[in-house]
Amino acid sequence: MRRFVLCLALLLACAQMRGQQDVLLFESRIIDAGTVAEDSGIHNYIFEFQNVSSDTLTITKVSSNCHCTTAKCNLRSIAPSQKAKIAVNYDPKGHSGSFERKIFVYSSRIEEPEAVLRLKIKVEDRSGLPYRLGVFALESKQVDLGQNKRSAELSLKNLSQSKAGLRLECSFLPEGLEASIDKTDFAPLETGLITVKCAGNVKNGDYPIYLETDKGQQTKLTIKIRQIQ
Repeated sequence: MRRFVLCLALLLACAQMRGQQDVLLFESRIIDAGTVAEDSGIHNYIFEFQNVSSDTLTITKVSSNCHCTTAKCNLRSIAPSQKAKIAVNYDPKGHSGSFERKIFVYSSRIEEPEAVLRLKIKVEDRSGLPYRLGVFALESKQVDLGQNKRSAELSLKNLSQSKAGLRLECSFLPEGLEASIDKTDFAPLETGLITVKCAGNVKNGDYPIYLETDKGQQTKLTIKIRQIQ
């Protein structure tokens, strides 16, 4: 009985090892794409591989860990020794910074991914606006008003390829100090302006206004009043 249990455990272990063997041989599982501009459009990359098993494999799904990355295989059924390709499309719009996107390749052979591919990429924001709030870029988080400057404008831009909303909250401003935004719905890549005016006698100090995207992301802008009375 004991020998039977040991043999059964050995058979199960061998079956598990066969399931875990790599049957897709990739030239490389990592692509380092370097630096791309956020407004440079969709970038395309190719992972090439070969079926090194003795069975025909069916690719059931290719997915990624981010909506900015889509991928698909050029073949659904891959015979032994046959080669195929995974095409990856990456859209940098609305992202800036360094990222590693993962692509998961599934087959009908096992439940786990047959392969996990990696796309390394750095996205550079070239909007010229240094402050970020979600998909929006802002010129500044501070407005300076003084005796010779009773109004100011701040530029902002929707960096995404989709429509985006932005709301201005001014309920904490004192009477005589006004802030407005020229639109609340931004088309893809559309720019806008926040206008701040001192229309009356306002004490020197720092006053907050708030920006909130339609995704619930918030940031505070500070209006600094100096020698304006």
